[in-house]
Amino acid sequence: MSIEQTIREFVASELSWSGAASALSDDLPLIPSGAVDSLGLVRLVSFVESCYGIPIAVEEVVPRNFGTIAAIARFVERRRAGSELP
Repeated sequence: MSIEQTIREFVASELSWSGAASALSDDLPLIPSGAVDSLGLVRLVSFVESCYGIPIAVEEVVPRNFGTIAAIARFVERRRAGSELP
């Protein structure tokens, strides 16, 4: 399963999203759309940490990294590759 699909299914099944997982496009802004609220963001970050074994600093929880499903997937891929974030 792709990173995007894993994140999409987590948001659809575990957070406040009331629609179908397929309605969560990769570029849908997660917070403005209501798919993720503040508590959901904490749960999402925790899920990414545990699922991918990536420690995430508070400074990294920004829209560039967690604004969309695609952004989360890029963040995970950078971290897996060992890239340092700017």
